Order: sequence, then structure tokens, then C-alpha cells
Amino acid sequence: MLVQPFVSASTALLSAASVFLFSTPVKANFDVYRTEIIWGNRPSIVWQFWEAQAPNDCPRLFKQPLFEELNNKPNWDSLWGVKCTGSGCSPLDPPGNIDELRLKLNREPLLDWTLSKNRGWSMIGRDGNSYGDCMVFPQGDVTCWFGGYHIQSRRKFRCLSRFTADDLNRPALGGRDLADENADSATRVLTGAMTFEQFIGKEYGTSPAGLEIRPSVL
Repeated sequence: MLVQPFVSASTALLSAASVFLFSTPVKANFDVYRTEIIWGNRPSIVWQFWEAQAPNDCPRLFKQPLFEELNNKPNWDSLWGVKCTGSGCSPLDPPGNIDELRLKLNREPLLDWTLSKNRGWSMIGRDGNSYGDCMVFPQGDVTCWFGGYHIQSRRKFRCLSRFTADDLNRPALGGRDLADENADSATRVLTGAMTFEQFIGKEYGTSPAGLEIRPSVL
């Protein structure tokens, strides 16, 4: 007589859950922030990526990598950063008014996606495939003073993807040139993400080291 092994309902449920867990791609959130750095009357726009809402912690805000906005760069397609089109790109307009957001972040590995309103904010890669789904996600804004620099960071999107904020922020060969955008590409030192100090030195020609930090929330 063949005896069938007894399998409890809880054991069967646990086994099914394990199969589902290990056969389903793990997804993680990252939030997309438009950050404005203002010195006097001169604003500069960068973009930042966080695992979730940006912290009300100015030292952490300044340590987070920055990606330059490429909107006013005539040769933007040869650089690495973020390009935004539509009225929602401005600081106070709702992110739902953005027409297209190009996240052109790194070459190796290739991190280059386009978020379009007419495609439901999917993360579409150069190959036409979707690498995640995003949604407009305002609020969670932060403002800080760093010496003479006023920083306002406003959240525009939350994305669900297998890529994490750490993946996007990790410096690697294949980014933009910090020294000379017109230099011979064979001699350039390339990096995808900039530090706050690198960006300030490039944009304003001064170092923010040692300046007082005053945190607040919008």
C-alpha cells in the first residue's frame, strides 16, 4: 500500500510563498528630486535620487550625489545628467505637468531612461523596453542654508524598479566631464555623479568647505 505523505495547509502555503518570493524580481523605490542651488540671485539646477523621501538633514542632503540639469546645454546628448521638458519642470509647478524627463545617468552600466507623460511615466530604456514604473509624487520637500548657498529640493517622482537610488548615485566611468566639456574624450576623467563640492567648484569657482549648515523644512 502506497502511503501519501501528509502536507499541512500551512506548509503548502509557505512553499508557495517561497516560490513566489524567489521567482519574482525584487523591486525597490527611488524618489526623484529637483534641487535648486541659489547663490545671490543666481540659481543652478541639479537632480538627486533618494531611496525614499529626502531627509530633513542638511549634511546628508549635501553629501548626496548631484546630476546636472542639461536643459540649456547645446550638446546635452553627449553629456550625462537630467533633461526635463514641460512646465512641471519649474520649482513650484506640479510634476504632472512635466512632458518628459530624460534620466541620462551613466554609461557603464547603462542607466539611461526616458519618462514620458504619454507613456504613463514608465522608465523606457534606449532599447524600447520598460525598466520600471514611476508616478508623480509631490511633497516631501526640503530647504536648507549652507553658508551663502540656499538649497531647495522638491520631489517630482517616485519610481518602482529593480534599480535602487544607490545604483543611480554610484560614480562610474561614463559620465560627464567636470573639467572641460569640449576636451578630447580620450583624455577626459568622466564621472556620472558629482559631489556638492565638485558642483559648487565647477559652477561658482569656490569651495563650500566649513560653511555653516542651517536646516529647515518647507
